[in-house]
Amino acid sequence: MQILLFYSFDDIIVKMNIKANIDISKNSFSTNFTPSSAVRKLPLFLLGSGYFYANQDYYTRREGYHNYLLIFTLSGGGELSYDGKFFSIGQGDVMLIDCSKNQFYSTKKGSGHWEFYYIHLNGSAMDGFYELLTENKTYVFSLDKADGIGEIMKETVSVKKSDTLEKSVSVSDVLYSLMSLLLKSRSGAESFSNVKKSEIIENSIELIHENFQDNINLEQMAQSAHLSKFYFLKLFKSYAGVTPYEYLINCRVNFAKKLLHTSSLTVKEICYESGFSDENNFIRCFKKTTGNTPLHYRQLNL
Repeated sequence: MQILLFYSFDDIIVKMNIKANIDISKNSFSTNFTPSSAVRKLPLFLLGSGYFYANQDYYTRREGYHNYLLIFTLSGGGELSYDGKFFSIGQGDVMLIDCSKNQFYSTKKGSGHWEFYYIHLNGSAMDGFYELLTENKTYVFSLDKADGIGEIMKETVSVKKSDTLEKSVSVSDVLYSLMSLLLKSRSGAESFSNVKKSEIIENSIELIHENFQDNINLEQMAQSAHLSKFYFLKLFKSYAGVTPYEYLINCRVNFAKKLLHTSSLTVKEICYESGFSDENNFIRCFKKTTGNTPLHYRQLNL
């Protein structure tokens, strides 16, 4: 099913602008809820939920929707542009955003699909959960143990009616359990012993040494470590004394120095052999690291 939506929704509760291409499979489903004034006083309440098997052209661009969106990825991949940042979303990742802010999320380019559970929720407790879960402006994160979260998400999206206060209280309890579990899992994923931290960074350093000739980047390193990019960057620098990028450049420059000293390859050939994709950038990085251009370094070591 593919629908192209261009509309504005404007009433007493919400002023929302949305543009979306709902390119999803036939087995996808969604449910919307209209909570009463009594239900809106609960710590957490449900506004909508569903399961989407989104195809390649799926996207949503929106702002002004006064609730929070939680997505749990089952397979495939997605992308999020939000709060001035870009995030890649993979299997097992959780995305949490405030839908009142400008957002754009879509199936990741080249992934073919993005399969996920989603819930729109709000309530008096939600602001606090959101603030704790998105510290340092990390809105997409991998979890230490995601199995329980997937099950609760599945249970939540299976709710088709919440038309009494009693049912709404039960749903609120489930949502509270979900958000609490998310908070515990996120804390567990980023609260390691010193031994665990050193093991993670040693593995990342090994990854750099094995792949510095390829187009490896911070996102790939963080995903390999199962950490948010922000936390991985902070952890790596505290352990290695330099950023992952600086360490990568040092590896490439050291390899280039070896080739300049032992081979007859041209500077341009050595640039590409060392993992650089641009000769000018190679020369700039080499000089910054060694104090000499590659050609001058070779002449000094003849």
